[in-house]
Amino acid sequence: MLDSMSRAGWGRGGWLCALSSLWLGATFARHRRFQRLLADPESAQRAVLDRILARARDSAYGRHYRLDRVRTSEEFIRAVPAASYEDLVPWIERVERGEQRVLSDEPVLMMETTSGSAAAAKYIPYTAGLRDEFDRALGPWLFDVYSCRPHLLATAAYWSISPAARRRTETIGGVPVGFESDAQYLSGLERFILGQLAPAPPMLAEISDMDANRYATLLFLLAEPRLGLLSVWNPSYLGLLLDFLDRHAAALVADLAAGTFNPPADVSLQTRRRVEQRLGRDFRRARDLERILERHGNLPPTVTWPRLSFLSCWAAAAAARFLPPLRSRLPGVEIQPKGLLATEGVVTIPITGLPAPVLALDSHFFEFRPLDHPGETRLAHELETGRRYSVILSTAGGLYRYELRDEVRVVGHHRRTPMLEFLGREAGVSDLCGEKLAESFVNELLGRVLAVEGLEAAFVMLAPRMDSPPRYVLYFEPATTVDDARIAGLVRRVDEALAENPHYAYCRSLGQLGPLEVFWVTSGGQAAYLQSAVLRGQKPGSIKAASLRSETDWSEVFTGRRI
Repeated sequence: MLDSMSRAGWGRGGWLCALSSLWLGATFARHRRFQRLLADPESAQRAVLDRILARARDSAYGRHYRLDRVRTSEEFIRAVPAASYEDLVPWIERVERGEQRVLSDEPVLMMETTSGSAAAAKYIPYTAGLRDEFDRALGPWLFDVYSCRPHLLATAAYWSISPAARRRTETIGGVPVGFESDAQYLSGLERFILGQLAPAPPMLAEISDMDANRYATLLFLLAEPRLGLLSVWNPSYLGLLLDFLDRHAAALVADLAAGTFNPPADVSLQTRRRVEQRLGRDFRRARDLERILERHGNLPPTVTWPRLSFLSCWAAAAAARFLPPLRSRLPGVEIQPKGLLATEGVVTIPITGLPAPVLALDSHFFEFRPLDHPGETRLAHELETGRRYSVILSTAGGLYRYELRDEVRVVGHHRRTPMLEFLGREAGVSDLCGEKLAESFVNELLGRVLAVEGLEAAFVMLAPRMDSPPRYVLYFEPATTVDDARIAGLVRRVDEALAENPHYAYCRSLGQLGPLEVFWVTSGGQAAYLQSAVLRGQKPGSIKAASLRSETDWSEVFTGRRI
């Protein structure tokens, strides 16, 4: 019916406004419920735990831990041990072999892979209950985005979760691995609306070459003059996409005019034809873009898409370093930091006007381990402002008391529900000789030292290298021209700041670790990092920026020189 209405003469703006309004209606109930629950997090979390236990009791895991006897959060915590992914591997392997009712009573729809900043891919079972839990968080967030910014209602939206392709596979037991499209995180109606609003079609996920994928994505985005909202995970991904646009603007405009697909990479004839059939010719839009190209020498995003006004992306911890260049390239565009969302579950969602994202208390059951008292746990209503915690969550998908290993700090409360700032990965620890460097510590000191030195980084990361003795290397690509003396000063200050960690200082004093060294990355540091992370098994497009990596082979990844 909606397609026929569009063909009957609705303008593009009216069509988009109708779809966005329908989306608002679809998410209103979730939003209203979420707002009501914020005033009583204890009751909200009790109801979530009841919902999870109802799906868990008759599973193999539930029978093993006698969850049929559990009625309260205290009993649950006593009955079930906190678990890492490694603890759950024997259970997850049973799911991979096709066994049902292992971790949950519900059928496993598919397995999704994690994309942690310092780990290879891991498999997480997805059920209808887990997808509903995601929707209970994403619905209120989407309602807030559009209801607080009505000008977005008549615009198109680009949602990127895993923009580069990943072929669907199966486990040894025939369980599908990976969603057919990222829209499947949402409910059926929301999935349909997203497909109508999004200029980039899901079939782009089938293009595995990164350059060809970026080229195709930009073709469809350029064809949509009403693009108003961008949602990406890693802000560096958007930066690389815009760099790619600058390099290939003329070719993209020519392809748009002709309705052709000629990426700077080899693609199959079938892929080329599928893209061209979906794209079509748009000579009028191509002519408008040619005028912009002639006037500016490139395609500035806010000129190319004059309605672009909202960007959602990571902005905490290591990702914060990539925001300044994006702000300069997107003047006037509001940048909303994303909440903390992992493949395993949703921890927080942003709400307009709040200083930090709020706990997604209607999705999963949460516990928090105080970093200063790791033997204790706290529930959502017990969190204290200013304290730092490690997140533990239980989900309807079959993860119970799962140690997410994300560090958060409580910045305050909204209607009695905690607002949480993401600090970094607890698992982001490098420990060659007992130095125990944590990513959150390294991220903070790098930001502090760069500010003191007055330097801007296009890319910066710390990682160990197995020399004799082993040492840490600062991989640094300056955003502006610098000389060797300034680089030497940077290395000296970073080494001094690292020694604030007594374990690192002790290892250095004993000679177990050599002095810090710098690897001057001469070009393309972020692109090389992303490509290497893909080769290490992480999910393209949702790779987190990292201030610290524990692998020792990064000198082989980057182009540059040791100084």
